[in-house]
Amino acid sequence: MQVLLPAHVTGSTFFFSSFFLDKLLGSFLKDDDIIDKDRNEVIALVKEKVKEAYKNVRRWTKNQDIFAKDVLVFPINSLRHWYCLLVVNPQALLRPR
Repeated sequence: MQVLLPAHVTGSTFFFSSFFLDKLLGSFLKDDDIIDKDRNEVIALVKEKVKEAYKNVRRWTKNQDIFAKDVLVFPINSLRHWYCLLVVNPQALLRPR
């Protein structure tokens, strides 16, 4: 993927491939039926799917410490739309509550 940003930005940012979440969630993101589901039901289904599919993506970041980055960028193509998910300060996810 070619990124046209200054080096000080790209060095502190990790860009995932648009295929990452497809591999992690498989056909779940393409399932139009999730639109009609309850929020809690969707959350439970996503957690279950991620546990099953983690093996498909566990090596994608083996040479990167993504928790040392300032921003993680996830491009998403789902339900016939493009989205961009940004995780700012991912190292905060490792701190106890």
